[in-house]
Amino acid sequence: MSSIYVPAVGSTAAEIILVGEAPASEETSHIPPTPFVGSAGHYLDKFLSMAGLFRGELYLTNLRKHPAPRFKMANVTYAEILQHQRELIEEINSLENPRIIVPLGSYALQALTDKKGITNFRGSVLKPRSEIRHNCIVIPTLHPSIMHYEMYTQWPLIVADFTKIKNIKDKHYDFTFPEYNFIIQPSFKEVMDTLSYLEKHSNDLAVIDVETPHGLLSCIGLAWSRRDAISIPFFWGNGRNYWSFEEEFAIWHKLGEVLPKLNLAAQNVMFDWEILRNHKIILKPPYYDSMLMHACLYSEMRHNLETIT
Repeated sequence: MSSIYVPAVGSTAAEIILVGEAPASEETSHIPPTPFVGSAGHYLDKFLSMAGLFRGELYLTNLRKHPAPRFKMANVTYAEILQHQRELIEEINSLENPRIIVPLGSYALQALTDKKGITNFRGSVLKPRSEIRHNCIVIPTLHPSIMHYEMYTQWPLIVADFTKIKNIKDKHYDFTFPEYNFIIQPSFKEVMDTLSYLEKHSNDLAVIDVETPHGLLSCIGLAWSRRDAISIPFFWGNGRNYWSFEEEFAIWHKLGEVLPKLNLAAQNVMFDWEILRNHKIILKPPYYDSMLMHACLYSEMRHNLETIT
């Protein structure tokens, strides 16, 4: 394995920082050693260009500055990862004024935010670790090396994430975290009041989601704006009933009255509509199905919620 050190490139005054995982053989053999000059870097340049960004305005670095054993981050020890994380945070703190940090891949994501799962968090606007002293946000995306593997069909997601970054840049980094009103452990009154509200606004669009682990309808989720949603649970914790018999009877009666009046959309409509039909609730034809819409636009991609959102 090469022990060549591959330093960061770009201005220390850059406002957008891209953080990869570790250099590959193309980066170590380049003269001078430079991050993202291999095939993954080639795709990175293409994706940046498609979003209206270019390499020259960015600061590019890696979590690990030497190649990983056998060029696989999975072969790096946990102790080494922690040391790389500390060094990366020191590096970022030494920069002048980064506004957006972009982790490329899961290792960089966890180093910068303590979040795990790049497919779940890509495209999200996150807060950095508290050790990072700058007033900045973190927007992770997939590593461009996915183009070498079966995930290559997911490349539009990288472009979409870079486009989000470009839009925030064009607004002079004027970004505030939204405040959400998500009711996930509702009282009986909150459920009944919410359903009454939706009934009064039945001409508006709402989104529904039904969860059925082990074949049992465990909860119904409803959202009526980008920031307002409720989850109506029927089972909780170890499987106990969330409501008393009388409360659950009243909620189902109210659902049967209200849901058929609403203009509803969903992800995988046929599933939710069929489940509710089996519970004697017949919904209107759906306003849209996000899964089918996504399939029409990107037939080769996955159509699950972690991809679409």
